[in-house]
Amino acid sequence: MMPQITTNLRTLFPNRLSFLSSLNPNPISKFNTRIIIPFNHNHPLFTCSSSVNPRRHNSRSFTSNRKPMKTDDDNKKVGLGGGFNKKRAEGKDKSSRPKDLKLKVRRLNPVNTISYLQILGTGMDTQDTSPSVLLFFDKQRFIFNAGEGLQRFCTEHKIKLSKIDHIFLSRVCSETAGGLPGLLLTLAGTGEEGMSVNVWGPSDFKYLVDAMKSFIPNAAMVHTRCFGPSSKFDGVLLNNNPEKVNDQIKLVDDEVVKISAVLLRPETGVVKDESATKSSDISVLYICELPEIRGKFDPEKARALGLRPGPKYRELQEGISVKSDLKDIMSYNSNLCKTVSAENLLKFHLRPYAQLGLDKSGIPIKAGPNEIINDLISELPEISDAAKQVSELWECEDDAGDGVTVVEGDKNINEEPWINQNIVSRCLENITREDVEIVLLGTGSSQPSKYRNVSSIFINLFSKGSLLLDCGEGTLGQLKRRFGIQGADNAVKGLKCIWISHIHADHHTGLARILTLRRDLLKGLPHEPLIVIGPRQLKRFLDAYERLEDLDMQFLDCRHTTQDSLALFESNYDNQLNENKIENTLFSKGSQMQSHWKKGITSVDSSVSYPIIKNLKNVIGVAGLENVISFPVVHCPQAFGVVLKGMDRVDKSGEIIPGWKIVYSGDTRPCPELVEASRGATVLIHEATFEDALVEEAIARNHSTTAEAIEMGNSAGAYRIVLTHFSQRYPKIPVFDESYMHKTCIAFDMMSINFADLHVLPRVLPYLKLLFKNEMIVDESDDVEDAVTIAA
Repeated sequence: MMPQITTNLRTLFPNRLSFLSSLNPNPISKFNTRIIIPFNHNHPLFTCSSSVNPRRHNSRSFTSNRKPMKTDDDNKKVGLGGGFNKKRAEGKDKSSRPKDLKLKVRRLNPVNTISYLQILGTGMDTQDTSPSVLLFFDKQRFIFNAGEGLQRFCTEHKIKLSKIDHIFLSRVCSETAGGLPGLLLTLAGTGEEGMSVNVWGPSDFKYLVDAMKSFIPNAAMVHTRCFGPSSKFDGVLLNNNPEKVNDQIKLVDDEVVKISAVLLRPETGVVKDESATKSSDISVLYICELPEIRGKFDPEKARALGLRPGPKYRELQEGISVKSDLKDIMSYNSNLCKTVSAENLLKFHLRPYAQLGLDKSGIPIKAGPNEIINDLISELPEISDAAKQVSELWECEDDAGDGVTVVEGDKNINEEPWINQNIVSRCLENITREDVEIVLLGTGSSQPSKYRNVSSIFINLFSKGSLLLDCGEGTLGQLKRRFGIQGADNAVKGLKCIWISHIHADHHTGLARILTLRRDLLKGLPHEPLIVIGPRQLKRFLDAYERLEDLDMQFLDCRHTTQDSLALFESNYDNQLNENKIENTLFSKGSQMQSHWKKGITSVDSSVSYPIIKNLKNVIGVAGLENVISFPVVHCPQAFGVVLKGMDRVDKSGEIIPGWKIVYSGDTRPCPELVEASRGATVLIHEATFEDALVEEAIARNHSTTAEAIEMGNSAGAYRIVLTHFSQRYPKIPVFDESYMHKTCIAFDMMSINFADLHVLPRVLPYLKLLFKNEMIVDESDDVEDAVTIAA
């Protein structure tokens, strides 16, 4: 599986694993297959029948090189930090206009072709990928199932998804299709013209497509096709009718392969009576057949098997099994099937026939913690001393003075004088290691990469429960990597609410997988539906998706949880008994951004929203939170940040200790709403997509640079700043200017920041610089991120 950079980071904190920790990969659990992958209801997913008859960047830090901000109509000033792209914020910029995606046209050669089957995920190791299979031809590619983690897995192992022609779903659910939205957006943003694929699924695939329409343009899904019962749909689906022969539905039939589908139900097997079949019960068996290519007859092998020249030679060449003339054996025209255990990247060669059989050469070698640590020490011998230094941060008094060298003899790693300003915030007095922990599950932007998954933050309140801030694709897999399979299940069961910042795919497409798992884990147990807070477009997605799967959730619009809205609900509840509507404002009075979305504001039905707000207050109260407050930010329509406020505590002397405060920016340009919401924050988690030299690009895309994010935190008086949501052009460590990092930390996937460790957080920075001093920076295609925001 994917090596995690946090495995290396973990060596720095041998005594405080809760500060910066990772999960060792779980042992591999194998299952049997003969080029058949078992799936839901013990139905096989795939049967294959073959008739054999960078640019390098220096490790030095960059100083800020910001250019003058634009002040025209499209890039107006928004308080601190510069301008913003007005059209993008309103969803009217050029990235909102989808491309006219065309299917690839291939010239196929059935004779001189290479073909193999490859496992792209077993779902049985760390369970962060679902079972998925690649059928490869040198001129055509097919994938069966596209669960969460598929894109990241293929990126790591250099499998080009841009070459895929067809995707087939064995069942339509979050397990098999959770990675499909992100994949379609990535393909739509690839190259100048974008790329498209045929996506096939049973009839209930329509519901998934309807749900995805809320954030993916129709152009990215023009080649989605349904088949099976009740497949007469309008819209973009099924623009050709697959041929049905003898209970097999023929989907693809060309010179190199024929692919057919058989519809199955758990109770009765093959579907006969379509009118009596509920579409959501259906799963699919795909049968792939390669055309017959006769091989060259080998008379020497025939004689060795005891066959005399004559009619039996002809029968054998025609594919008929014959009995040996001299031995009591039968000679067959093909090999006997045998059972093997699927492993990631296992191949079965189909063409050329001379290479027919299994190929295990690409299966990754599994490395344990000791091997990884030894490799790291071999690469950076000084890391051993650094690890000892870090472990002492919690044990020694901070009285070393200015300019103390943390790694003797290394002139590149020096503590700065400001690091010794170890003033503990009042809200952290008497804090324990079982109070609050921030786990950065995904710290990259746009799409998953090898080292950084997309946005998700797990707020661990330990025995009091947990919250998720954003839930990008692969969030569940990251939870399993961090906490183990059982630990992840417990974390999901303990969720109090999930908060989503905006409707871009890298922030919410892991949501359905989390909700359906929680539904299954709590089935038969007394519980309340989980509260999901998000922008109003998210409700359209969830409403459409619930026609496919029950999500067991309640939705609350972010607009209902702004400070003004919450105060209005509280103050007017007694007076609204005789009213049906209650006024709601998206932006506070006097906001410079108010006019941009004012036309889209509608009245809020208090009879629906107020009970959910009351439920939310009860739920978060049990978790020790005073409130969850959303505030508008400048990125795209209906984009928000959030404030989590802990309850006040009382010390032994009876004095009140103010509650802690976590602020998460979501995706945004610098704006006064963010500064105001972050006043006195204990931790500000702020996006820092771009390095300081790319400020114009940050403005164009309504993101922030590193310097701008830190400026926001400093202006608000935040105690600590955690930077996240880095462009995937920075595979491991982003470019930053260390001169202003005195209370700031760079986030990594799986990094865990316990509030008991916040006072030493900035002192980790020199060690991170040491750990990544030889890393490279890679180029990122602008089209990739445009694809993610294409529906803004």
